[in-house]
Amino acid sequence: MQKSPGLRAALTRKFLRPACDRLATFGRDRRGATAVVFALTAVAVVGMAGLGTEGGSWYLTRRDAQNAADPAAYAGAVRLALAQGTLGLPLAPGARGQAQTAAVSVATANLFTTGTNATVVTVNTPPATGPNTGNATAVEVIIDRTRTRQISGLFLASNPTIRVRGVAALVQNGSACLLALPGFGTGTVTGQLLAGGNSTVTAPQCILASNSARGDAVAITGSSSVTAQSITTPGGCTGCTAATLSQPATPFSPPTVNPLAYLNSKVLPTFNNGSCYSSPVYNPGGGVIPGGIPNNINNSMVIPPPPTGRALCGLKVNAGAVVTLNPGVYYFYNSSFVASGGTIQCRVATSPPTANGAPCTGGRGVTIVFTGSPGQIGGPDINGNATVVLSAPNAANASDPDYAGILFFRDPRATGGNGQGNPAVNINGGAGTSLTGAMYFPNSYVKFNGNADVNSCNLLVGGTVEMTGNMGLRIDQCASLGFGNLVPTVQIVRLVE
Repeated sequence: MQKSPGLRAALTRKFLRPACDRLATFGRDRRGATAVVFALTAVAVVGMAGLGTEGGSWYLTRRDAQNAADPAAYAGAVRLALAQGTLGLPLAPGARGQAQTAAVSVATANLFTTGTNATVVTVNTPPATGPNTGNATAVEVIIDRTRTRQISGLFLASNPTIRVRGVAALVQNGSACLLALPGFGTGTVTGQLLAGGNSTVTAPQCILASNSARGDAVAITGSSSVTAQSITTPGGCTGCTAATLSQPATPFSPPTVNPLAYLNSKVLPTFNNGSCYSSPVYNPGGGVIPGGIPNNINNSMVIPPPPTGRALCGLKVNAGAVVTLNPGVYYFYNSSFVASGGTIQCRVATSPPTANGAPCTGGRGVTIVFTGSPGQIGGPDINGNATVVLSAPNAANASDPDYAGILFFRDPRATGGNGQGNPAVNINGGAGTSLTGAMYFPNSYVKFNGNADVNSCNLLVGGTVEMTGNMGLRIDQCASLGFGNLVPTVQIVRLVE
């Protein structure tokens, strides 16, 4: 049966049109739209906020870890430097152990400890990776901390590990022309560097150094005047603010490297009273001088290096004498080299040896070594009235390669000389004195007053060193003379990676 048009119209008016009107009204209604949008985006917003917070915590962890790794590496390198000064080079296992302990201690103080908060602290010396691999003076600290995943668990398959790394090392910070060393073995010297009274110290091109850890390791007192590039010591520095320095003094710093330390273990010849050399010595005009070397030299003579197994048993040069030494090694047995006046010079030998030979230039020179029984070993005693012009041999001309560049060397087994008017080494060089080369007096109390020759290399390494009078040192010509490897190296700890 078909519905009539009237019935359809009635049904439309009664049911369909109201439904359409309600649907249209619902489409135009905006109430609750924000709630719908928020519901759709809330998960993403909360997720991103949580992930940002978690990422921020990772950044803070990394920052804190780096702030722990860097000072830990620095502390390890400082400890390594101090251990090096005690144990020497090459670095002993004890030095590396001390450095590792110091680094771990600083990391722990900064709340990074292996086994706590999923943390692992690794200390390597030398570093295991990077450009400083194999650098024995470098300390590497690696800190790993694992963080538990939170919202990042939606994206990461495992907990992230944050890793940071810091590397510190000893680096060269200049060169020293004067280095004082504490005594070792039977030595009793303090290793202080002293300037007092009216002394005037001039070393504008180099650093003055002491390896003493005393609070007064360097002491500038009285009306003394000190001009230098800088002053450095592991200990304290009294009066350094009054010095004229190109760079600030650096107390409480790593010790200065002693390049002459190899001589501490050198096996020296042994002598006895029957080993004393006295003759032949020569007249400058030719011919042998009868009687050999007298107790007091008042006339001129040429003294060649004693042959193997022989040593000089004292040499005292007085005013008016001219003593010529030929290139070579001169051992002094239980005696000193005393220059109270006159002239001591080096000239190349002729045949027979005379003073008419050419001056010792071109790397030809002498090495004077003091040895014997520990309590009787002498040293140089040079008075300001004497003129001493001596230079050390270079590597090409040294008869013993260990003595290349060495002018004076005092056996480290020597004792005596406490500075109370009786120094083991007394060098009071006058205006005509020129000492070219390294002067090494370990375990010795040294009083030094010498002039710096602009064309030479003067460097002094001793025990306690007292600078007196008008003293000058310079090392700018050491490299050109072939003595550059003997210059003490001043060190500083720096972060290098």
